Order: sequence, then structure tokens, then C-alpha cells
Amino acid sequence: MLKQEYFYYFEEGGWNSEYATSVKQARKQAQERWAHLDITPRLDSFKPFKGNEEEYKSLMNLFH
Repeated sequence: MLKQEYFYYFEEGGWNSEYATSVKQARKQAQERWAHLDITPRLDSFKPFKGNEEEYKSLMNLFH
């Protein structure tokens, strides 16, 4: 199964993304990735890049 990019928001504000084969795996990876920093991914906010390109593009514009 191919990995795809899922983007998500944090309870504390901000966003990031994970590459995973499913949204369930992306949620698990994100929780593990940020646990040591006490940053909480909003589990209801995970979206695949595919089909949500405009929202992702808006988020990326925050870096420019």
C-alpha cells in the first residue's frame, strides 16, 4: 500500500503533516512524534492532501 500525505492541526494551534498508508496510521505516528513535547494533534482534523489541495496550499502560504 502506498503512503500519502495527511495534514492535521494541533490543539495548541499550528499544523503539520505525516506520510502514512492510512489516516489511522497517520494519527498514531503524529501522537508518537509529538508526545515528548506535550503537543496534541487534533485527531478529528486529519485530512489527506489529495482532495484537499486548496486548504493545504493555504497552509503552505503561511511559510512565505
